[in-house]
Amino acid sequence: MQGYANKKNSPMCTVKIDLRKAYDRIDWDFLRTVLNGLQLHPKFVYSVMQCVTSPRFSIAINGSSHGFFESKRGIRQGDPKSPTLFIFCMEYLSRLLAARTTDNDFNYHAKCAKQKITHLAFVDDLMLFGRGNAMSMAILADTMPEFSACSGLEINKAKSNLFTCGIERMDFEEIKEGVECYWLQVFPLLANVRDRIVSICRQFLWGTKHFPIAWMDLCPPKDECGLGFRDLGAWNKALLARMLWNIHLKKGSLWIKWVHSYFLQHKTIWEWTAKKRNSPLFKRVLEIRDEMLSVRTTGKVAQRWAKWDETKGTTEAYEGFLPKGERKL
Repeated sequence: MQGYANKKNSPMCTVKIDLRKAYDRIDWDFLRTVLNGLQLHPKFVYSVMQCVTSPRFSIAINGSSHGFFESKRGIRQGDPKSPTLFIFCMEYLSRLLAARTTDNDFNYHAKCAKQKITHLAFVDDLMLFGRGNAMSMAILADTMPEFSACSGLEINKAKSNLFTCGIERMDFEEIKEGVECYWLQVFPLLANVRDRIVSICRQFLWGTKHFPIAWMDLCPPKDECGLGFRDLGAWNKALLARMLWNIHLKKGSLWIKWVHSYFLQHKTIWEWTAKKRNSPLFKRVLEIRDEMLSVRTTGKVAQRWAKWDETKGTTEAYEGFLPKGERKL
């Protein structure tokens, strides 16, 4: 971190990530898959998972224990083997980052380039390093929701920090918007949450609760007489559409493999019908799929959109999801 106070240094960016209740949130299927992936002996894996999944817990009320209940996920605090098991899980993240940062668009942190260091992890403490440009940090940021989806681990945004050096203001704002994309591509944004955010932005812009111009009229680009503000609903859909397309392309993350084996089986994402037991996130992705089918194509979605580009594809999807009144005719 030396030299971060010097604005004349080359652009650098470090993200300190806090994982929310890390030990308590580990997904058992993920842990079992990681242990098998490390080619540990099946009997050893079985014994470890028996230790992890068999405990039962009771609640002490006024000094007396009441009832027993089983755990559904997580590894126990204080168990001498828990730190090692957690490190095995973080090894998956290390290999995932190594695979994603081989992209030519990724540039290393100036003091990490020779050794090609992208991150440091000490049990549940995690730091990410990259050059101070939006593309490099977006590659790192996009890896985290993929890891979260399959491992059960979540980022505690309130306790995470972003450190930058030598970055122009415009680039810095773009990097912060990568942070925003992380949440919007993991969670469907509820209408009341979106409306609350827009209300705060409008009050900040006008300094009053009486708005002379509707927010939707400010979202078009400047050449269309707008201010180019982001429509949160359309942007949320576009980022979730990227998840949809990753499922279509069968990208090699554990979560996507699980979706294909457990949900889709021998069907494609374009043929799947939502079931009552499906998660709200998966149902929302399918709703976006149906909207893409009705707006974008006449049935040959896979052929027309198979060359989804990580940046251009999301931008085009955003333009497609914008309400018609906001698009240039």
